[in-house]
Amino acid sequence: MKRFLVSMAMFVLMSIVTPSARADAVYDAVGDLTRQSMDEGIDPNGAWSYGYRSTVSSNDFSLFSECTTSGYFGNPDALIWTVPPQESFFGVYKNFTGATLRSVDITFPTDELLLHPGFDGNFAIVRWTAPEDGLYQLATTFTSRYDGGDNEVYVVVNGSSVFHGTVHGPSVDPSQQSAAYAATLPLDSGTTIDFLVGETATHWLGGEVGFTTQIREVPEPSTFVLVGIGAISLLGYAWRRRKWAT
Repeated sequence: MKRFLVSMAMFVLMSIVTPSARADAVYDAVGDLTRQSMDEGIDPNGAWSYGYRSTVSSNDFSLFSECTTSGYFGNPDALIWTVPPQESFFGVYKNFTGATLRSVDITFPTDELLLHPGFDGNFAIVRWTAPEDGLYQLATTFTSRYDGGDNEVYVVVNGSSVFHGTVHGPSVDPSQQSAAYAATLPLDSGTTIDFLVGETATHWLGGEVGFTTQIREVPEPSTFVLVGIGAISLLGYAWRRRKWAT
């Protein structure tokens, strides 16, 4: 009987520390955007979309409708989501060449997306949509990749801004080349998080901004936790009663 009780206790303890099925879900804006998804216009992850709007605090969102080769970099493996006709390089870029690209005064790494705002105050936007209710950790970085860049950047949750920063190119102010945002947020299924890049009042179109973000679902204890606590208590009580009876 004692051996049985010990075995049951070990099973319960293992159940307590077992995370839920989606506890290790990680969404990576750069890694999830594959060459196939850009070529075919699909997102295999299902959580990311790419588009634009002209205001910060809004749920308005128009999708970029065309994936094409970026004429600015002149490389067939440097692709851009945009709207035709291409507005002065307006869109979301990814570098699939395997090496950092350099075009005049723009640096294009492989481990970032590049976002470039458009005319009429349009923001380039990467949107993530929560697949289910949960607690999520965000880690986001915006980095100016245009030497003379000057851009406003935002993080907007369900139409409300939760972060605003300004990034400058290395020839403007290298001490403010990057802006970072990190938070843990409780989100309902369908909640949208928009990552925006726009121009500033003093710099038309601003320039290209490197963007990375990872969104990680916070592990939650499995449903065995409360049951496990009660089971351990009952096992302990039963063992004590047996001991007293003998």
